[in-house]
Amino acid sequence: MSDIKFFRLMFPFLLALVITYLARRPVKALEKRRVSRSLSIIIVYFILIAVVTVLLILVLPRIVGNIREIIPEVPQIYEKYSDVIDMVLGLFSKESAIKVLENSVSILFDMFLSFILAFYMIRDKEIISDFILSFFPVQWRKEVLAEIHEISRIISGFVTGQLLVAVLVGALETVGLMIIGVKYPFVMGFIGGAANIIPVIGPFIGAIPAILVALMESPYKALFAAGVFLIVQQIDNNFLTPRIVEGRLGLHPIVTLSVVSIAALFWGIGGVLLSLPFTAVIVSVIKRIYSVKVKNKGNGIF
Repeated sequence: MSDIKFFRLMFPFLLALVITYLARRPVKALEKRRVSRSLSIIIVYFILIAVVTVLLILVLPRIVGNIREIIPEVPQIYEKYSDVIDMVLGLFSKESAIKVLENSVSILFDMFLSFILAFYMIRDKEIISDFILSFFPVQWRKEVLAEIHEISRIISGFVTGQLLVAVLVGALETVGLMIIGVKYPFVMGFIGGAANIIPVIGPFIGAIPAILVALMESPYKALFAAGVFLIVQQIDNNFLTPRIVEGRLGLHPIVTLSVVSIAALFWGIGGVLLSLPFTAVIVSVIKRIYSVKVKNKGNGIF
């Protein structure tokens, strides 16, 4: 229960970070055109909401149509593959899933709160930086400010990169499933793309529903469905994630696998999601401290 409360507490702040890193570059571009920062943020918010709305209008009806088609078959699918489904559901907190459904109004409020928090995080970024710097001695502040910018770059790269990769992976999986004729390709592609946000284990979780649905028709179609996810995952592992996400984090694959495994063992899915950017930030801070120590050896700094 404490994990659920912690997630509920952190959700508005985490979503605010996502919104901040999605909006800050367009805001900066508008500021260069002499638009005030507050007005720039509001304009970017409207554009962001409009883009999301258009995407929902284009994609949501197909996803809803797929869901309507799949609902009558859920009991049959569950009856046939109950062991596998229970195993996958066991990776998540069932209590957490129920709470999310029960508190949908609260979640909408949290999302609204996130936009408000992001507004002030973008508008008052200099004030926030100055506040953080005030905790450090004057001789450290130049390096601390440089590290704040580096941490911002790491988190920004991770957030925007993960979202972009998830969209690309979901689109590729949807197209692949449509080509081989698997039922409900939009729902299955959406699940695959969303699950891909979870490092390492996400792609396997995302593939299971599509493979089970395909298996209801024939083992061969299930094999083809598995092949689609395998091919897309190879494209992701070799081209998308290394260029869009991992390059910005600067973590070796061995470190990535180790961190994700430890996070999954102790903190579950939430820990897995946050483990990589957190580790990248810690590594960056350690590198900064070491480089400053070497550069200022004997000067009394650090």
